[in-house]
Amino acid sequence: MDYETFKQEMTEDLKQRLYERGIEDVEMSFHNVEKANQHYESLTVRQEGSNVGVNFNIENAFAEYEHTGDYAGVLAESTVESLNLF
Repeated sequence: MDYETFKQEMTEDLKQRLYERGIEDVEMSFHNVEKANQHYESLTVRQEGSNVGVNFNIENAFAEYEHTGDYAGVLAESTVESLNLF
C-alpha cells in the first residue's frame, strides 16, 4: 500500500473504529506540522465543534506499517490514542 492509500484507509478505518465504540461526529484532517528541527504530516482527530483534538504523526505510522507490515497493529495503536481524547 502506498502512502496516499494508507492515509485514506487509516482515516476511514479509524473513524469506523471510533463509531463502533460510540464516538460519532468525528472530524479528521491532515496538517503539516513544523516544530524546531522537524516537520511532518499530522492526522488530527477531534469531535465536531471541539477545539480539542489529538494529532498523529501519520508519516511515522506509515513508516511503522512499512517496517512491520502490520496495518492492524498500527490502526489499533491509533485507536487507543484517539480513545484517550474522548
